[in-house]
Formats: sequence, structure tokens, C-alpha cells
Amino acid sequence: MSERPAFRRVALTSFFIGITAGVFGGLVGVGGGVVMVPLLTAVAGLSQHEAHAASLAGIVVTGLGGALTYWAGGAVSLNVALVLASIAVLATYAAARYATRIPALRLRAFFGGFLVFAAVLLLLKDELLGLRAPQGSWTTVFLIGMGVLVGVTSGVLGVGGGALMVPLLVIGLGMTQHIAQGTSLAAMVPSGVSGTIAHMRTGSLRTDAVSGLVPGIALGSWTGGSLALGMASDTLQIIFSVVLVLLGFEYIRGYHRARRMPRS
Repeated sequence: MSERPAFRRVALTSFFIGITAGVFGGLVGVGGGVVMVPLLTAVAGLSQHEAHAASLAGIVVTGLGGALTYWAGGAVSLNVALVLASIAVLATYAAARYATRIPALRLRAFFGGFLVFAAVLLLLKDELLGLRAPQGSWTTVFLIGMGVLVGVTSGVLGVGGGALMVPLLVIGLGMTQHIAQGTSLAAMVPSGVSGTIAHMRTGSLRTDAVSGLVPGIALGSWTGGSLALGMASDTLQIIFSVVLVLLGFEYIRGYHRARRMPRS
């Protein structure tokens, strides 16, 4: 008898988390995992690995909803998204399968540092466009390396990888902010599916959390994408950079807080 109320509580909590993540993901072009994972652990009561699994399932919906909105606005580079997705899907599956063997806390701290670094790069993109990968085969090499990096990050941390893809696409390929965000959302869908399947096979996927996240994200992602298309590119870059810095420092602070906690 007590299982049903518990199921409904987690599902309802996850629904509102999904709305928040959907709006955030659609607005700044990320899957929303950087919002979902902390909220699922702190508010919904999921374990770290369960939160990563549920987040990847939710990212599939965020990516679909957001990418369709950007696609309707002509802000998706399909060729780039396909190359990134084809590489990231394999890396995500492998990383998600072995995520339980990796010291996630330390990796989260490194990822937090990279978020801050990526924000600085994005703000300085006009000065750094000379570093853009040359056209042709080097562009393909750049995208392959980026797909591996995004896939591993997605599989281990339960995020879509948009926080990495967007600044790299803007700086590395010279994309506009809108196209980078739309392409990022489209590319993360296959890797989200791959990571979700891997977590299902390890038993980490919670159906109560997913049943709430999916409809919540579906409601939020379209709204976020629509708001983003109406904003100036410079405004989006500033919003995205501020979000990255705040999240990055939060990851790093969480790592140091955990290290200071007395061990039982």
C-alpha cells in the first residue's frame, strides 16, 4: 500500500523538475541534465546513479522538443548533428555501462571546472575565432573528438553534453549561438537513448521518476526553445555563460563539501 503514494510523490516531484529542466534546456540549448541531476537527488530523493539514469531519459525528450522548435526556426545544422550523434552514441553507451566504476565525485569536480572554462571561452569567442578548426578533414577530426568527449561526459554524469557542445560549436566551427544550441539539442537525442538503455541494463532507471520527468519536460522544452528564438544572440551568450559559471562553481563546491564530511 505504501509503495503507491511513494511512486506518486516521486512522479509528481519529477514532473515539476521536468518542467524546470525543459524550460532551461530549451532556453540555453542544453539537455537540462545539469538541472535534473541535482534536483532529483536533493528534492526527489534519488541516488546519484538513479538521478543520472533518469536524467538521460529526460534528455531524450528535451532534445526532441527543443530541436524541433529550433528546426522550425531554421536553427539546426543537421549534418553536424548527425556526425556528433553517431560518435557520441557509442561513447555514451560505453561510459554509462561503466559509470559505477568511476569516482563520479571527482569527475563532477573536473566537469565543474570545465563549465567555468567553457563560459570564459564563450565570452571571448570573438577574440578566439582564429582558433577555429580549418574546413575539410580537420573539421571532421574536430567533430569526432568532440563527439567522444561529449559522449563520455554524458554517460558518466547523466547530462546531455550541451554545456560542452554549444561553446565548442560556436568557437570551433564559428556557428551562431542559436544554430549551436539547436544543433546541440538534436545531437544529444541518440546519445540520450543509448545511455538510457545502458542504465536500464544496470538496473539504475527509476520508472516513477521517468514517468514524471517526461511530460514535464515536454511542456517546458517547447516554451524554452520558443523564448530563445526571440532573443538576441548576444543576450543568449551572456545567459548561457552565467549559467555555466554558477553550475560549475556549484559542482566544485559540492566536491569540496563532500570531501570535508567525516567518514563513517
